[in-house]
Amino acid sequence: MRRIKERALAKGLALFIEYKLKGIGKMVECSLDSTNRSVRLKLLLKGEKEPLEVKIGRFHIYEKKDESFIELFDITTSREWITFLAKEYIEGRPFALPQHIAKILHIIV
Repeated sequence: MRRIKERALAKGLALFIEYKLKGIGKMVECSLDSTNRSVRLKLLLKGEKEPLEVKIGRFHIYEKKDESFIELFDITTSREWITFLAKEYIEGRPFALPQHIAKILHIIV
């Protein structure tokens, strides 16, 4: 049952990430550990020959005033400069989830 839940949650997160990457790249791989709420991704960004590996050590999904948000923590990547930018501009900041993605994630989480 846990594996099914993890695959469904990974699919929901993949939809959100694809939505955010629109125009700059695509997702190659997404795996999730629902127990630790961590994610591993491989992204192929435009102009890059090798995929970018991303590890999100922890994520938090919540609702506030009828909107759903996600916060990402402990982000590391296979490129040091992108890790720096992720920690500076992404880590710990709330990102609004589109309703269709939020519905999927709320059912599973």
